Amino acid sequence: VNDASTTITYNNDDAFAYGITGTISYVRIDSEVIKVIATNITNILNIDTRAIGGTEQADHSVSSTIQACLVYTSVNVVTVIVELLTDYTNIPSRFFDDYSAVIAATSNITLTANINKPTSVRALIDELIKTGDLIVYYDEQNQLIKIKQVSDPTIENISLTQADHILENTLVVTRKPKEQYTRFPVAWA
Repeated sequence: VNDASTTITYNNDDAFAYGITGTISYVRIDSEVIKVIATNITNILNIDTRAIGGTEQADHSVSSTIQACLVYTSVNVVTVIVELLTDYTNIPSRFFDDYSAVIAATSNITLTANINKPTSVRALIDELIKTGDLIVYYDEQNQLIKIKQVSDPTIENISLTQADHILENTLVVTRKPKEQYTRFPVAWA
């Protein structure tokens, strides 16, 4: 692939691995990310745009490796999590819930990213959970994967001060270690 190239020919992969004719994909060759369009010719991709996401356009040898990339532009974090779980795991679709409410609640939390190096689905989802202030868990009773927003980021934290909110000698603390529960966040994917 050089400046004059309009197509990429690839080998050692399934025919039409990048979709049917007209499917837009992103691939990485060496360190350059290229936007490509699938053709009706086996193992041929049309080059649409080179040097995507700040990568540098370069010439590539015939022996260069081609790898599919994920590119997101202003996509809701929950939508990305669902896509990763649906497309890159073997989880049956019956375990997926309706996520429209949490997508609406997190509509202002979007992802713009160029994932062009091999990264585990778990690592990606863990990062998205932190970014979206989300929890992802399995609801055993309903047998569904649930996604919930932990808090509303527009609500300010409540601050209690001794001088303003606590009257002297009105607080009594009784220790009951056997009834004590500790709350801590757990994020998993």
